[in-house]
Amino acid sequence: AGSGVGTAVVQLAHALGCPVTGTARTADKLERARQLGLDDAIVVASGTEPLALAEQISASGAPDVIIDLVGGPYLTANVLAAAPRARIVMVGTLAGANADFPILGAMGKRLRLFGTVLRPRSIGEKADATAAFAAEVVPLLASGAIEPIVERVFALADATEAYDLIASDSTFGKVILRPS
Repeated sequence: AGSGVGTAVVQLAHALGCPVTGTARTADKLERARQLGLDDAIVVASGTEPLALAEQISASGAPDVIIDLVGGPYLTANVLAAAPRARIVMVGTLAGANADFPILGAMGKRLRLFGTVLRPRSIGEKADATAAFAAEVVPLLASGAIEPIVERVFALADATEAYDLIASDSTFGKVILRPS
């Protein structure tokens, strides 16, 4: 819930009236995400087992929609935590591109699993995604219901410093490189 995409997901879900549960590695990031609409916050310590994480995620109710920004063992936890007929959208792979997949759990819950990236889409698909963004998200940006969360902007010449900041895992929101 503390990454650039995570802060956007929290705000979008909140703006749509959804209850929002999110994870992060620090309580500070989650506290900041609460100001964006996060309802239930889960600190995930390094090495947390998927079953334990699934129990934490579903403690306040099994989610109907899960946006997985992390991948790896988080996908396993998300399948275990999901409500029957839930949708899981895989967006990132920060924790790894492979996971143990609880097939029977997914089948028994009749889950729908989606993977998404923009780059390999056709020009027409990209145009459709842009049009949907313009119609559904831009009005929320214009009204102030959601806003980009920026940790820091760096000149392109300072890219090494920007990457060091990201590696520190202390950022909240996006780190941006701007051309000099």
